Parts: sequence; structure tokens; C-alpha cells
Amino acid sequence: MKITNLLKSHLARVIGILIIASVICIQAKKDSKARVVKIHGNEVVVCPVNEIRDTLNIPLSNLIESLEIVKLETTEKALLENAWFTDISGKYICIKSRGSFPAKLFDRKGKYLCDLGKIGRGPGEYIQLYGLQIDDRKNLIYVVPFATTKKILVYDVNVNQQKDIPLVFTQRKFKAHVSDKSVVTVISMPFKGDSAICFQQTTEGKLISRIAPSPYMLSGNFDGEVFVNHCTSEFDFFNTSIDTLYHYNTVKNKLEARFTCEFGGEKKPILVYREAPLFYYASVWSKEGKSNNLLVNKKTLDSKYFAITNDLFGGIKASLGIVNGYFINNTLAITLKNQIKSALKNNKMTEVMRQKLSDMDTNLKIDDNNVILLGKLKQK
Repeated sequence: MKITNLLKSHLARVIGILIIASVICIQAKKDSKARVVKIHGNEVVVCPVNEIRDTLNIPLSNLIESLEIVKLETTEKALLENAWFTDISGKYICIKSRGSFPAKLFDRKGKYLCDLGKIGRGPGEYIQLYGLQIDDRKNLIYVVPFATTKKILVYDVNVNQQKDIPLVFTQRKFKAHVSDKSVVTVISMPFKGDSAICFQQTTEGKLISRIAPSPYMLSGNFDGEVFVNHCTSEFDFFNTSIDTLYHYNTVKNKLEARFTCEFGGEKKPILVYREAPLFYYASVWSKEGKSNNLLVNKKTLDSKYFAITNDLFGGIKASLGIVNGYFINNTLAITLKNQIKSALKNNKMTEVMRQKLSDMDTNLKIDDNNVILLGKLKQK
């Protein structure tokens, strides 16, 4: 009888613990989920940042199909100063350094091909760039100047200037995409008096459609930015003046809100939203300058802070740089060598991986040109 009571007592405690554990798990799961709300008929994913507690460690192999490593040619003309943005196509890699430097064009094996135009104010020259697009079909590169411009510059891959694309509306900060049907889609950071936040036109400069900016979409200065990833079939964009990621529905000529974050009544920090095929993610900076990255699974709505480990290359750290359906890390040679040396201290690394990293370390000098680690994003 005493044994039975003891068992009952023990069983009750176990059940109690299980119940508490299940409640905690349910609560944790609830706390880490975004929700879907309808705004003007659009389903918008809202992430409650103040409720996120957990950090997800993501192997890079979960995000990309395979890893490609491109060591850029190390010659005086090919050397990069301080890589700002990198664009990749099936044939080419184009990189713009910060400051007054022309963009540089490489093939997919890292061979330097040419500088893209010149720095200046003359025909075919530019002071600064804000974006570019590589067109493999026509072997053309479309260059988006910064800041005030009435045209998109066009070069071929042999650095010959082609006919400019005239813009219907004068632009300051904007992104553009030229389709295979010669339709130009422009996503703008509008200022007071501007006629469009998004519009489409022909390459000849004829307006097809436009969306006028609402007052809350206007920028008061050049501190803001506009981001376009082109990692899905949609024209996704984030304008830092708006705090919401939108799709530009070109068929209906309307803006459709898709993703935003809420901060529990606290003042919103500096942030950037981006979209990938399987998830939304955000970079959030506090007023102290500290940053966090968070990810929201589109299917499950699970929301977590995250860090990425490049398990395809020895477990070194990776940042989630994505554009045109590619994961891209453009890394200084000395930085990569230091990452490799740190990774080689891992005693659990396979001999195959250890040899892979050791070979890269041996063949890489600290003053070599950059190394690009890239891969196509998984769609499922």
C-alpha cells in the first residue's frame, strides 16, 4: 500500500512536470511565431520582435543547393578596394567598391575582364552607382547611377558603351530591372514632388504604368535606402522610409504589403527587411549600434534570431547576403585565411574537409584579391 502511494505520488510529480514542460514548449512556440493579418486585402506577415527569445543556428547547406568558391584574379587592375555590392549571373560577376571606383567585371571563374565605364561626369561616366543588372542573354550590363539621373547607363561585356535607357521620371536613389521583353521596372525612393514610387516603361522611354507615392512614403533626405533582392518571382522591395516590405504587382499596378515587424510599443530601431524564397528576414540595429538578425519561416511562421554556419566549408561563419537567387559572401583574403585557421582547430572535422581548408589556406595569400563564396538558394 505504501509502495502504491509512493508510485502514485511519483507519477503525479512526473505528470506535473510533463504538463509544465508542455505548457512551456507551447508558450515558447507561440512566442516565436509571427502572425498573418489582412491589410487592404493583402495578407501581411507580422513578426513580434519583442517576443523572440531563441536563436536558430542554421547550416548553410539548408539554404543553398551547393557551394561554389571563386578566387578573384589578383592583378593590379583586378584588385578591389572595399567591396560594396556584388551582382552575379550565370556568366559573370560584377563588383562595385565603395567610393569613387568603377565597377569591375569578372567571369564566373574569377578572371578579370574589365572596368565598367569610368568615374567622371562625361558621356558614359558616373560618379557613383546605386545598382546594376547583368543581362546574360544580350551580354549587357545595366548601370543605375546615384544620385540625380535621367537615364540608365548600358555597357556590353567588352566595356563598349551602348545606347542609354532614358527614364520617364528623374531619379535619385532607385533600383531598376530590364526584362527580356524590354520592359524597365523602376523601384524608387521618392522625395516631395516626385511622380512615382514604382513605375514601368519601355527601354525607349515610354511610360507603361506608375504608382504615385503616398505622403508617408516620401523621404526627407538621402539617409534612407531602397532594397530590392530579386530572389523570388515578385518585385519585392523595402524602403527605409516605410518600414514595410512590399511587392510591386505590375499586372494590377498596385503595391501589396507583405512583411513587417512590431516592437511592442517601443520606438522602432534602424532595420532592413529582405525576402527569400522560403523566408523573410530582417537586420535590426539598436540605438547603441548593436545588431541582430531575425528570420521568419514563410510556411510555419516560426520566428527566431539566427546565425549561419558554413558547414560546407569547415563551419566558418557566414552572413546572409542574397541577391538574384544567390547566397553571396564576398570576403577579403586575409579574413578568409583567419577563418580557416580558426576552423582547423576543430578536432571533429572530417579529414576530407580538413584537407579542403588546408589546401585553400596554402594557396591563398593575405594580399590576394577577394574570394567569393556563393550558391543558388533552395526553392523548397
